Amino acid sequence: MAFNDTIKSALPEYAKDTKLNLDAVLLRSTLDADVAIGCAVAALAATGNGKVLSILLADAPVHAESAMTAASIVGKCHFCVKAHYETLKKEGYTVEQLRDIGRIASVMNSVAKVLNS
Repeated sequence: MAFNDTIKSALPEYAKDTKLNLDAVLLRSTLDADVAIGCAVAALAATGNGKVLSILLADAPVHAESAMTAASIVGKCHFCVKAHYETLKKEGYTVEQLRDIGRIASVMNSVAKVLNS
């Protein structure tokens, strides 16, 4: 995942934990790589950080429902998260995959905060 390396290179040295978490949530996810990337892009979009979002948008495929779930998590809209979660469960997503969407959203939120500082 070249975009993962691009994000990590943009992060300052003090954000070592965030760099490690990027690998953990994106490279070792139970989600398909395209779905994980889509969740990352949507979560970054929800943070409002244009720096990282512009890096990812060019090449990132997006699975709409999982992406909307990630964006809702970052936006802290519990009603939306619940609605998207239920839809994904009906689509056959496992508990582990749903957990990974949340993990991706959390780490992307951290990336955006670090780059906004």
